Amino acid sequence: MDLEKDIAKARSKHHFFAWLVIGGLALEVIHVWSQPTSWREKFLPLFADFLVFAGVFGETHYSGKASRFEDQEKDRLLQRIAELNKQANEAKERAANSQLELAKLQIQMLPRRLDEAQYNALQTLKGKVEEIIITSTTNFEAARFADQIAQTLANAGLKVRVWPQRLGQVWSEIYIVIPEPVEDYASEPLYAAFKNAGLSVGCGDRSKVSLGDIPKNIPVIMVGEKAPIRPTTPPYALTVSPSAEYGRGS
Repeated sequence: MDLEKDIAKARSKHHFFAWLVIGGLALEVIHVWSQPTSWREKFLPLFADFLVFAGVFGETHYSGKASRFEDQEKDRLLQRIAELNKQANEAKERAANSQLELAKLQIQMLPRRLDEAQYNALQTLKGKVEEIIITSTTNFEAARFADQIAQTLANAGLKVRVWPQRLGQVWSEIYIVIPEPVEDYASEPLYAAFKNAGLSVGCGDRSKVSLGDIPKNIPVIMVGEKAPIRPTTPPYALTVSPSAEYGRGS
């Protein structure tokens, strides 16, 4: 900064002129010493010069030390300010992360509903799938979400059969069961449409999932409970059958 440069320059000039005074006193001492007078006559001028010399030298010396101490204290304060700023930024970041987690939790607590983009994505099933069966767990939120999905697919021209809720079976999110096994579940229209809609969905076939009284020749959409926020786990956890296979799109 320009102010710091000006202060350093003023200090340098102060020391320079102080040493000029000391040099002038030294010359005066030499001059007094060389005069042909008695010691008594020389003592007072020499002692006065000595006091001035000592005062100027001390002032210069301790002024320099004080300046160095001030610089050290300034550096310490600047370092402390930097540390406090860092702590403040970290605190702000923690607060922002806490607010983000709270917002995620609030969203998670809301019941699921298809938005416009998801509705339109499921409308692409028109002409690709003729009939489906939809069922859900006994969870109230899952049952309401299943009803909305059923209405959406009916609007796309599919024949929708709503099956009774699955008592004693627990799973999360959406799971699609197709009649026959395939090599790539991502090629299945139902699975692809739900995946493109951004819904958390898995897929398997009837040879891996036992659904009791539900007809085996019709695809089944199983709507489970809303999954909790678990970033380190899969978006769904089917517990209908331990041997069920999950299909995932690329």
